[in-house]
Amino acid sequence: MASNPRRPSTMPNRPLTPASFNSAARSAIPRALAEAKKTGSRRISLEHLLLAILDNEQPDPAAQVLEQLGIDRPAIRQRLQHNLP
Repeated sequence: MASNPRRPSTMPNRPLTPASFNSAARSAIPRALAEAKKTGSRRISLEHLLLAILDNEQPDPAAQVLEQLGIDRPAIRQRLQHNLP
């Protein structure tokens, strides 16, 4: 079986399933849908997903990464909301 050049070799070679995600990751989809509905959108965009992820709190891995990178979550949220239709 040839390896996928886009997939790091440390990643398991199996499809992602809902069980592959922690509860915070699974809850991001309904929160993204709520963000989309707030703007009257019928589709979830990457911006809606990011808005949902920005709401994650520690010990969620996404929240830890955002904090380690020094991301100003309120500023990013404001900018994303400003750019949404």
